[in-house]
Amino acid sequence: MSIALARAMLICCTANAGHTRSTIELVEADRGYSFRQSDNYTDLEMSAALFRLGNFEEGSSVLSAVIERSDQWGLGRYLDFKQRIEAFWGIGGLDGPTYATPLGAAPSGWLTEVPRALMRAYGTPREGKEAAVRARHFLNAIEICQGIEHDGTALHPWHRLFAQWAAGTAHLGRGEFADAAGVLEHAERVEADWLDIRVLVLGAALELSLSWQAPEGFSPARYEHLLRQVFSEAANSRYASTAGLARLLHRWHPTAAAYLALAPYPMLACAFATRSVMKVGQQNFVGELQLPPVYACDLMLRALDFDLQPDFTFVQGDAGGGRKKKKGLMGLSGSVPVWQLPVSAVKLAYGLMRHQKPEYQERARSVISAYGIRPLTTAFYPMHSVVDAVESCTTKLLDNHLTPRGFAAEMNALKS
Repeated sequence: MSIALARAMLICCTANAGHTRSTIELVEADRGYSFRQSDNYTDLEMSAALFRLGNFEEGSSVLSAVIERSDQWGLGRYLDFKQRIEAFWGIGGLDGPTYATPLGAAPSGWLTEVPRALMRAYGTPREGKEAAVRARHFLNAIEICQGIEHDGTALHPWHRLFAQWAAGTAHLGRGEFADAAGVLEHAERVEADWLDIRVLVLGAALELSLSWQAPEGFSPARYEHLLRQVFSEAANSRYASTAGLARLLHRWHPTAAAYLALAPYPMLACAFATRSVMKVGQQNFVGELQLPPVYACDLMLRALDFDLQPDFTFVQGDAGGGRKKKKGLMGLSGSVPVWQLPVSAVKLAYGLMRHQKPEYQERARSVISAYGIRPLTTAFYPMHSVVDAVESCTTKLLDNHLTPRGFAAEMNALKS
């Protein structure tokens, strides 16, 4: 066996073991030799390791160089990997065929098909008939993950965690909070070097914990702490990117990213996520998009997941005026359409109040002061009583006249 081949095999084994930083260091050392067994192969492992650390920019640069110097024999494999990465980051790979699995390799097309289903769901408005289409896309992601889990396919540990995260996220998108908890509570133990899947699993769990329908055991304090650990590790690694991890988290879990941006000792890498929080009151905005008050009431209640409750009759208030603004909420992530459902400050304040720490309770009040609780309108709105009740319960929570547990009970009891 040649020394060059031995180096390549060591890189392969280190990468498969999930040691991303060591993989990058080994490839950097391998690049210093005049003869390499396969520079494309080892550089591909380096690219994958950089993506695992949230470093999308450098990972993409390495991958592009591999593709440029690839011959026709290996090009399909590298393009397949690029397609999977873009789909996982939610910026591309939405259309077109998936690439054939190389002979002897484990099936990998599902790694593209699952985020495709999620991207289609996130790109579909949660309104009217489209809400049912959105729910079906989420169901498709769940069914693909369940099929992979049950067909006996030997999964790499990262792939298993990816399937658990995707299924948990899809359950959240369908309002199936107990099912999401059942998946996510088993996905918490993650290999330390896999910062990408760690930030997503923990982001999904934090998002769940911010819902008053979350089961016992899902605490914002716990998942905030674990996410801070991930970002701290990234900040202390010369190969990782906190900006990349924040971008990945915000793509799939904007509520979690906004929470980290607005909590005490804010996560600066997530600061941009505050643009997703809806400002309500006399005027109503998401970013720079101004919303008519009745449609803003609709969005407020959707952001609080009332439209996902099976025993709650959601009556859209202003289908005509809202239809125009619905288009304004459509944006792009890379080349992929995204419908930007706003984040409600009420949900963030509830999570902050659950900490039971003075600085968190004070921050909850300042968040509500900055972003508001509800839109103000004298126009007819069919769910006005629900909006009023949310305002009353939130005010009581902030004034410590209602505990977080009591607030959750009141919110769950609301009916249209």
